[in-house]
Parts: sequence; structure tokens; C-alpha cells
Amino acid sequence: MDDSETVRQVITEGLSGDPQIEVIGGASDPYQARELLLEFDPDVICLDIIMPRMDGITFLRKLFMYKPKPVIVISSVAQKGSKLRQQALDIGAVDVLDKEELKIYSQEAKVSLMLPARIKAAAAAVLDKK
Repeated sequence: MDDSETVRQVITEGLSGDPQIEVIGGASDPYQARELLLEFDPDVICLDIIMPRMDGITFLRKLFMYKPKPVIVISSVAQKGSKLRQQALDIGAVDVLDKEELKIYSQEAKVSLMLPARIKAAAAAVLDKK
């Protein structure tokens, strides 16, 4: 989930080349994401931190209280060493990627090179009960 339609499209296109991964939807805020979660029960969730109506850290906390799922945080405010990156991992995210690592905003996006393997690893993750 990401509030940017462009980012959601880049992620979807980057994952579409892998026949083992099906993108079931995209949400622009946590409330839309909740509806998709209830309807489709995805194996893995990609989550941004900065979103309208509720930030990703708050959503992650709520998710882990009620319906823990493997989550990969993909955010421009989750650089290596950042407090938000560590906070997401402490709550239960299985992976955190900086959007710059994926070069989401450039023509040379690395989404199709990096993200499918991370999605598959997240799907196989065993979640700790917090």
C-alpha cells in the first residue's frame, strides 16, 4: 500500500514478471488496505510509512495486534540506520526497503530485480507473536 498511484504501479509492474507472485490489489491508505485484507487475505503486504489518514507504523501495530501478516515496508523515510526503519522491524516487519534502494522514481527501477525474492522470503517467514 502506498498513497502514490505511480509507486503502486511501478511495484505491480515489477512483480508482474514473476509467475509465482500475484498482486491482488493496491491501496492508497490503511482503510482501503484493511478492506483488501479482509477480502483477499494476502500472503505478504508491502507498506509505505507516510500515508494519508493513518501512518504505516500505526497500521503495522494494528495489523500485528489483530491479524499478523508478513510485511515489507517500502518507504522513502526508512533509510538504513533510521529510527523508523528500526521501529518497523521491532513491530514485526520482515523486511524494510528504502525507495531509493529500489530506484522507484527513476527509469532504471530495480523493483523487478530485487522485490520478487524479498516477497518470496517474506511469504516463508515465521512471525513472532508480539
